[in-house]
Amino acid sequence: MTPIAHSTGPSAQRSPLLYLTYSAARMHLLQASATYLKLRRIIADLGVDTSDRQPTHGYDLVLLYQRNRVQDPFNCTKHAPRGTSLCAEYTRADLKRAFGSEMSLSRKDNRPSRTNVGFWVCALWLIEQQQAGRNYPFVWYMEDDVLLTGSWAHFLSRYDTDYAWADMLVPQKPYPVLGWDRVSPGRPALQRPLPRRGARGDSNAVDDVAIVHGRTASTPGAAGQLSIPRSTLPARLPVSSDEQYSKVPLYMWRMSGRLVAEVASALRRGARAHEEYFVPTVCNVMLRTPSCRWKMIDEMDLGVPCASNLHNSWQRSRQPEFLSSPWANLNRSGFDRMFAQLQKPGGERLLPDAPQRLYHPVKGQLASVGVPAPVTSKRSRRVFK
Repeated sequence: MTPIAHSTGPSAQRSPLLYLTYSAARMHLLQASATYLKLRRIIADLGVDTSDRQPTHGYDLVLLYQRNRVQDPFNCTKHAPRGTSLCAEYTRADLKRAFGSEMSLSRKDNRPSRTNVGFWVCALWLIEQQQAGRNYPFVWYMEDDVLLTGSWAHFLSRYDTDYAWADMLVPQKPYPVLGWDRVSPGRPALQRPLPRRGARGDSNAVDDVAIVHGRTASTPGAAGQLSIPRSTLPARLPVSSDEQYSKVPLYMWRMSGRLVAEVASALRRGARAHEEYFVPTVCNVMLRTPSCRWKMIDEMDLGVPCASNLHNSWQRSRQPEFLSSPWANLNRSGFDRMFAQLQKPGGERLLPDAPQRLYHPVKGQLASVGVPAPVTSKRSRRVFK
């Protein structure tokens, strides 16, 4: 790990906002990098005084950078935006030493293969913070293709004020791997999730129970894409029942300080699994007094799309609470075209600036600066219908 020069790092009195990116962000181009400019806007919104690097809203931006190439031109000291509390660089070798696996993606459209985006880089940082004796009231995390139309400072502070009791805040509803029909009546109620891709009878069905028990690889819905160790949860956690295993997408989340401590401790004991199973299961099993407390981000703060993938985004757009979105009148083919457009350079401009909403995935926002945006006239939007 390479910390940014002359930075004291995040304060234990404030909450870190972890932002993960990698070489495709081209942050060494500074003002010509869309990611660099996005981070500058977030830093300014969080109230960081860039003259002395002291935040005034209680949040520190922590930049986690995945080094995928030996000759990667990015350097924390030179290329992290001013106001970044801490910049840490990690390589695939760092993750392999820590977790015993390459932790890489191997899709055809992913050259060079990058570190498994999200949780595992973040997990290594959390372990290092625990070893250094640093504790935080909350830890927030966002993948680079998350987009918020509005104020990050207001968004984060509202949840930390109104839902300080929640151990885990997520945009989507967790579900027990056994399915809702088999969860005991005495278990604390979780909100019913959307139907999953790969439901019973589907040839793409995912055997969640087999995955958490380590009987099959932890590659839900994407066999061969993620190099993640088989689950060791039954051996490394005091799981008393399969009802304690859950799953939830983690492209945006907030953990309480006590959950962060248990996640880091479980990792140090050798607990492993795909992160979508790992985190909620640690929460269910290790938090006792009180037990694990979940909260879904309020629906009024979620836009369309805001889900883990295209299929899930479409399912969500059909729910009554999201029928007021600009894309509610689209059929499936039109929705798919709209979704694809958001992933193209400038695609984020198709989303309304107000009201404040959280969106994912919106990869178009990460394209190099200067790439023209799609036309957003009423005439052009009819192509999605």
